[in-house]
Amino acid sequence: MERRTTRREPVKIQAVLSTLHEESGQTRIGPPMEVTVEEISGRGARVRLPLSLRPGTLVQLETRDDLLLGEIIHCRGELDGFVAGMEVDCVLHSVTGVRALMRALLEEGSGPSGRDAPQTDVKRHDQHSSQCHQQNPA
Repeated sequence: MERRTTRREPVKIQAVLSTLHEESGQTRIGPPMEVTVEEISGRGARVRLPLSLRPGTLVQLETRDDLLLGEIIHCRGELDGFVAGMEVDCVLHSVTGVRALMRALLEEGSGPSGRDAPQTDVKRHDQHSSQCHQQNPA
């Protein structure tokens, strides 16, 4: 019986995945690895990766335009690598806009104001899922 509550869409998106862990009160990012996102939904993603990750591993997945934060739920070996299921907790859209905004804020003290910095779209995962469901009711 299918337990998923959101529709999965097949995709082929090249991305960079990094593990996240807490060390001395600060979040540390592990070495980046190139991965392929094969399916995506409002709540998760299926990711093909070169090495195995344990369930419960916190990860950051960066595509060209988006940054997803979440947790590895399962990971299994296949002939050409590993496939992991990632539960998405937070989606940050328009990473390029965030980088431009950060540059503008850093330059604000020494240059013109950052008033014209591009806006970014930051949503909690539950808000993102709700909006996706409203746009694409199943």
